[in-house]
Amino acid sequence: LPRPVNVRSRQLGGKGLVEGVTQALVGHGVPPQALELEITESCLMSDFDEMLAALRIIDRMGVRLALDDFGTGYSSLSYLSRFPVDILKVDKSFVAHLGQEDGQGELVRTIVRLGESLRLDTVAEGIETTEQRKSLEAMGCGFGQGFLFARPVPAEEMDVLLADQAAAAEVPVG
Repeated sequence: LPRPVNVRSRQLGGKGLVEGVTQALVGHGVPPQALELEITESCLMSDFDEMLAALRIIDRMGVRLALDDFGTGYSSLSYLSRFPVDILKVDKSFVAHLGQEDGQGELVRTIVRLGESLRLDTVAEGIETTEQRKSLEAMGCGFGQGFLFARPVPAEEMDVLLADQAAAAEVPVG
């Protein structure tokens, strides 16, 4: 599975981003398919043409690109269709309101459908309850993250967390 890395606006800058990604991949011996860059909408708008060119180069390298916190920034559909993103990440502020009668559920459903129509994976952030997970599954949201699945842990504890989750998922045969 690709490892997500958050990219913030101060780290961006077209050529600098491409050089940084290239150096990180080569320096750590990581194949491009193992990396996923999470970029917020506001970062994309810093220098549109330069950022678009940089992300197209990174996309051609094979690195996956995620649009993080979708719906909380500019959310321009014209920008979304022009950037080479692979993943839409539904902001946790929308997920938190699922099941309430404030229209947020329809907004999440619309983002999931938008992702489907653009052939993008959709990831819901901030899933904390089984009800939220079930609602998102019913909407067709294929991926999720949040405290319902696991609390954040330091990198050195990931192997133990994954082993525990794998053991819990095993079902005895027979």
